[in-house]
Order: sequence, then C-alpha cells, then structure tokens
Amino acid sequence: MKKLMHILLFLLFVANLAAQKNYVIDSVCVDAKRYYSAYGEQGSTYKWTVTNETGDTIMQSHGTDIKDLITPGLYNYGSEMQITWTTPGFYKITDIQYSIHGCDTLQQGYVRFSIHHLHLRAICNPFAAATLFI
Repeated sequence: MKKLMHILLFLLFVANLAAQKNYVIDSVCVDAKRYYSAYGEQGSTYKWTVTNETGDTIMQSHGTDIKDLITPGLYNYGSEMQITWTTPGFYKITDIQYSIHGCDTLQQGYVRFSIHHLHLRAICNPFAAATLFI
C-alpha cells in the first residue's frame, strides 16, 4: 500500500510539472513574417506585448482591428499584430483584451525562434502568412 502511495505521489508530481510547460504557438525561421490574432467582443481594445527570455519588452502595439465575416450579417471582431522575426530566442506574446463592459482577458503564447532554424532558410518561406489564434 505504501508503494502504491509513492507511485501515486510521483505521478501527481510529474503531472504538475507537465502542466507548467509553456504553450508554444509558433516556431519560426529567420525573417519570418507572422500575423497573430485574437478575437473578442465588438468595441474591445487590445494591447499586444512581445517579451524576450529575460522579460525585456521588445514590442508593444494596440494591433490592427479586424472584422471577419462568418456568415451574412455575422462577424468575428478582434485584433491582429504583425511581426517579422529577426533575432533568435524564446518569446512570449501577450494580448490583453479590454471589453466595453469593463472586463479584461489575458491570452498568451510562446514563439520559438532558434538558431537551428537558420539552416532551413532555403526551404522555409519566411513570408508565409500564418494567422495564429491565441
């Protein structure tokens, strides 16, 4: 019984570690141009922030408002941010949506741009438009 409790405790510990991993939404090549999108309520404002591994802010933006037609008369409203990746690293993209009702919503994801992607330049299309929903 004691052995079973140790196994269960170990599995809970491993599950906790796995849950703390960063959510990687994109892996990019050198000079890759990407569009990142977030959707919310009509009339919301957005604040986009990109930080590097040490927590330094490398970019802030209010993004560009988007309005996507779903079906006639029905739209998705949101914001998108464009970035061209030039410096290898591990970056966090954060988007805060401020609704007209006084609520805010935080969405975030991570982008991996490693030196190992540099040798892929010949086969990687750095100008591919990749809209990622975070």
